Amino acid sequence: MVRSILLSVCCIFALCIVSGCEKSNSTRSVPTSTISPADQIKSALQITIDSGAPGSEIVTIEENVDKLEGGKSGELKADLEELKGLQGAKAVSKAKEMMGKL
Repeated sequence: MVRSILLSVCCIFALCIVSGCEKSNSTRSVPTSTISPADQIKSALQITIDSGAPGSEIVTIEENVDKLEGGKSGELKADLEELKGLQGAKAVSKAKEMMGKL
């Protein structure tokens, strides 16, 4: 009697495991957000404008400036190097100038 109950419980348990592990051949694509390099740079420059000093957002600008089209990257690279050494109102002014070039 105990054996038959134990066997029944084991069969039910095994059935639950097997039925819960069915394979699916379908794939789900995860939507990705594509933000343009110019928009990423603008967002980073806005952080500089808000804080009044360049910070870690400079890395985002550096990573995206080469991806710009239309020959904007050379001029913005020079501006970026200048921005790195600025603080306060001068940094804000330079960041706004750079945003205007985008």
